[in-house]
Amino acid sequence: MLGLGIAVLLGSDGAILLLIPAALVIHLALVRREERRCEQAFGDAYRGYEARVPRYGLPLPRRAPDCARVIVPAPVVAAATLLVGLALDEVARPDNGIDALPGAVTIPISIGILLIGIAVMRRAIAAFRRVDTNVFPHLPSRALALGDIYAQTRNPMYQAMGLVVLGLAVGLRSDWTLLLLLPAALLVHYGVVMREEHYLEQKFGEAYRQYRNAVPRYGLPLLISRRVPADKTSAGGSAL
Repeated sequence: MLGLGIAVLLGSDGAILLLIPAALVIHLALVRREERRCEQAFGDAYRGYEARVPRYGLPLPRRAPDCARVIVPAPVVAAATLLVGLALDEVARPDNGIDALPGAVTIPISIGILLIGIAVMRRAIAAFRRVDTNVFPHLPSRALALGDIYAQTRNPMYQAMGLVVLGLAVGLRSDWTLLLLLPAALLVHYGVVMREEHYLEQKFGEAYRQYRNAVPRYGLPLLISRRVPADKTSAGGSAL
């Protein structure tokens, strides 16, 4: 996956074509040999594991029983939006798109958007850490961050991810990534945010409903820090 992403970012058709023979070499020279070594060393224990777990399964984290049942993690949506957009640029780039703009225009705009997105993300993660709750949606929510940036918007991490993808799209002058941002945002809204809200309301009840009614779902994640009461109420969701 990393090799594919780098090849797409570099726009190297040759590197993409070489991925298949490279994968075959890794499979035959490394994976199969490692499997035989493990079978010889661990016997039935390894054979049982081999029978239960696919060789090349989907490397996604397991969900805890108590967690938001999101369709797909938001970082996966963000990464896929960028990679698919860059790949489509190589196939059919629209005429008179952002690629027509000079780098002197797109690069400063890109840097500004990226800096805002990163700053919002850092504040949101710091707010989660202060109340000792999990960032990832496949883990249980232990507490809600009610203060700092979460007093301004309920989903700053997802907004920050959107800004990061937007900044990269502008910097890389990827028309298709810009076009894919809308369906990606809809997927995150219905497949992640709405499911998290349902989970949090079931888990925290009235405490979450009061927070939901007081703070907009997608408010303005202001960068200017403001003093807020310490987070004391146990209510709040995973974010990634």
